[in-house]
Amino acid sequence: DQLHHILNDNDYWSDDTGFKSFLQDQYNNLERGWTLSDKQEAAVTKAVKRYAVYFFKKNDPEYRQKIDNKVNRIKVIKQLLEKCDYQESYVWRSEEFLNSVEYQVKKFGKLSEKQVKALNGMYKRFQRKSQSK
Repeated sequence: DQLHHILNDNDYWSDDTGFKSFLQDQYNNLERGWTLSDKQEAAVTKAVKRYAVYFFKKNDPEYRQKIDNKVNRIKVIKQLLEKCDYQESYVWRSEEFLNSVEYQVKKFGKLSEKQVKALNGMYKRFQRKSQSK
């Protein structure tokens, strides 16, 4: 039942690299009444545990609030960038970075120290530039 639930959660599989098809095969084998090898069973167990962590974080209001706060801060930086008169190529590269960081926050819930420093630097730079206009 857990495996069936995991396989049907499309949000969880947004960036699948083929592992879902492996789990689907294992699920199909179990449905047919076949037994799994020790390695297969270990992989399925690990997948269920990993999904449990994802599921509980996704449904934890405090965790969701932390993620939303981080995403909102990134959106503030994007809004500041729009107010600045930077060259198009600079704006494009900055937006690409901000989008990738936003995706990482939504997917993994955290950023590296270097990413946080880069965001802080961008915020200060864009703030100064927008106020000087």
